[in-house]
Formats: sequence, structure tokens, C-alpha cells
Amino acid sequence: RPGIDSDDLRDWQLLPTDPDWSGGFRETWEPGEASAHARLEAFLAEDLPDYAAERDRPDRAVTSRLSPHLRWGEISPHEIWHQTNARHAQGPHANAAQKFLAEVGWREFAWHILFHFP
Repeated sequence: RPGIDSDDLRDWQLLPTDPDWSGGFRETWEPGEASAHARLEAFLAEDLPDYAAERDRPDRAVTSRLSPHLRWGEISPHEIWHQTNARHAQGPHANAAQKFLAEVGWREFAWHILFHFP
């Protein structure tokens, strides 16, 4: 295959082994754009209906868990906005969808402030 010769990333042995501090991350977060979109789909289908009422309760797993995907650019706030509105702008979960989108907006606002006014 044409291209530039490069190292195989596995040869760099970057994954932690002793101690394996990444163990908990594997069960919680799978990096990548496909995983980000799957996480959003699962949230919109399963957790959004309870989001507005229970998002502040740590004993409930109703948050989107999209923060690492947003942080690393695996999904954009625009994609989240459009997908959420496409599925829930009308209907029984419209209020929960608007609350979720407001929280995404606040997250982006906070990042903007931290970036421009560290």
C-alpha cells in the first residue's frame, strides 16, 4: 500500500501493564467517533426521558457520558444538537431534550471562558 513507512504503534508499548491503571477506563469509555455516536444514540433512546428530573442524582446513571468524547473531538456539540432535535424536538421528551441541550450549551460556554480567560 503506498504511503509513508511508519512504526506500528503497538511496538511502542504505550499501554500500561504494571500497574494497569487503565483498567477502569476500558469498561467506562471506548475512544473513537463511532463509540461517541453509539453513546449518544444509547443516551437518546434510554436515558433522556429521565434526564431532566434525575440528572443531579449521582445514584442514577442518566447522564450522557459524552464529556470525554466532546473533549477529544470525537463528537461535536453541533452533532449532539442536531441529533437530539431530530429525535426529540417534539413529543413527550421535548422538555428533557431541551434541558440536555441547555447543559451542553453551558458546557461549551464554560470551555470558552476557560480558554479565553484562564
